[in-house]
Amino acid sequence: MYTVRLPLPVDSMPLVYGKVMARAGEYDDEDSHHGMRPSDDEPADSKNDPLMPVV
Repeated sequence: MYTVRLPLPVDSMPLVYGKVMARAGEYDDEDSHHGMRPSDDEPADSKNDPLMPVV
């Protein structure tokens, strides 16, 4: 979890943007790769507008 204060300073340049992905299949509490598998390729639409800078 992180927080981004918008607007960013004028002289900043984001290098990486974060995107929330929709998980394919049922939630498994033991799955440490939740949302990070190749099959989890659909973005969660409502949470990605706008994309948030991470780095």
